[in-house]
Amino acid sequence: MVQTYFQLKSKFVAREVGGELVVVPLTGNIAHMNELFTFNATAKLLWEELGPESTEASLAKALLDTYEVDEATAAADVKKFLARLEEMAAKY
Repeated sequence: MVQTYFQLKSKFVAREVGGELVVVPLTGNIAHMNELFTFNATAKLLWEELGPESTEASLAKALLDTYEVDEATAAADVKKFLARLEEMAAKY
């Protein structure tokens, strides 16, 4: 469920640096600077669109509205992004 992924966002702090989104995991109030994740423009868009009411379909639509991709590619990119977010959160 996408709402679960939205809750995972709270385990990270994100900042834009040089056109990419840099995401740093947090434990308590401590940032783990040795474990930085960078997101390209597509993942950055999905990160920003990920909210409590998001669905995989709404995230895919955001990609379709922004990029010239087909529905299958957008859906696959959303699944990949959510899987990566889950992997990142599992570490922290």
